[in-house]
Amino acid sequence: MQKHLLFGCFFSFASLLSTPVLAGDLKQDALPDDHLTSTPASEPEPIDIRKTTKFRWNVFSKSQGAGTPNQAGGQVFIPISTTRKSIFFLDALATADFGDALSTSSIVNTPVEGTTFSTSSRIGYRWLNDNGDILFGVNAGYDSRPISTGIPSRYSWAPRSLLQPQDVFFQQIAFGAELVTNNIAIKPYALVPVGKTEDVLNLFYSGGALDTYGIDIEHSFDELLTASIGYYYQQGDLTYANGSGLKSTIAINPAGSFSMGVEYTYDPAFEGRLLGFLRVGTPQSKKAPLSIDSAVQFAVSDFIDNRIVRVHDCHHWDAFLCKAEGWGKHHIISPLVGGVHTGGEWVKMVGYEIMAFKCASDGNWVCANNLLEEAGLKNQWLKNYKKFTEVPFVGPLGQFCASDPDTCIEVMHTTFDVALEGWE
Repeated sequence: MQKHLLFGCFFSFASLLSTPVLAGDLKQDALPDDHLTSTPASEPEPIDIRKTTKFRWNVFSKSQGAGTPNQAGGQVFIPISTTRKSIFFLDALATADFGDALSTSSIVNTPVEGTTFSTSSRIGYRWLNDNGDILFGVNAGYDSRPISTGIPSRYSWAPRSLLQPQDVFFQQIAFGAELVTNNIAIKPYALVPVGKTEDVLNLFYSGGALDTYGIDIEHSFDELLTASIGYYYQQGDLTYANGSGLKSTIAINPAGSFSMGVEYTYDPAFEGRLLGFLRVGTPQSKKAPLSIDSAVQFAVSDFIDNRIVRVHDCHHWDAFLCKAEGWGKHHIISPLVGGVHTGGEWVKMVGYEIMAFKCASDGNWVCANNLLEEAGLKNQWLKNYKKFTEVPFVGPLGQFCASDPDTCIEVMHTTFDVALEGWE
């Protein structure tokens, strides 16, 4: 605020000095001709990208956020081809992704465990307008993210042999654009998962890579402080994560080679998430600018953001999802009894009964009733529910029951007893 007031006072004072003086208002002696001659002030040299752009690198760390892991890695910016006003470049990074911290899942329910390695690459083109005070840019690339999962806290009592947490792999293609001026930067982007976008994480949860479409608006207050606000829309995980979100970031750059900051996001699927980040690398100071616009010059070789594959998970038998058409067949029958022909009536019975007793134990009687009626199993299940434990299970549940039949029967009986109380 004070800075703006100073600029306002400066320009007001300058305008008064430039106002013509009327004859008669002020009399002064004539000055020699040499006093009327002055050397014009030198203008900043226009940006020449060939002279100001070079190879850059940094190392960084970032804490877990909305669908993103704790990670540390390195990044490089490589000019491929440059002219006076344009650059064609490669921006690549590799990260080590670590397990979730503080008993909080970065993907909502299932914890991320162990260490995996992700990659991200962007090919981009940036160019200046004729005056050199506006930068435009486009970029596209590919990101990969393997995930090693753990035991959800909700089922910490269950043996690992029952839950069978899985290692999964997601990938995406990404697109972005940039418009940078001295005062503001506008950066829209799109992250689009490809290949297998949904996968089973364990017996109770599945996860999906999210499509994310967003825009960030950044402002540099000075060479020390930068802030941004953003909007994004995400969709995926069979619509369960669909919705809009807001993002805000504050970064401090106390030295040209060092920066740190915090980012806060909120959306209905992940709710509020706060993360911190730290970067150290090639100095890129905005002090002593070599061009018309130092902010634009800085952006010519700046690193690209928004490049992590974002993942969300949800329960196979969530009360809401039980009502979703096709959910049971997609997430229950196929993964739970994998390796068996899913069209068989016996397989259908096992899949629907497992999902039905979970819905019932959660108190969602409408869901359980509809599932059992659809499979034609309601009367048989109510009268002979204990016989369910004698069915030779297959898949991860079958392996658990085969290795520990007493615990299997106890768990099944307890769950069925809770479910039957709801109908009585």
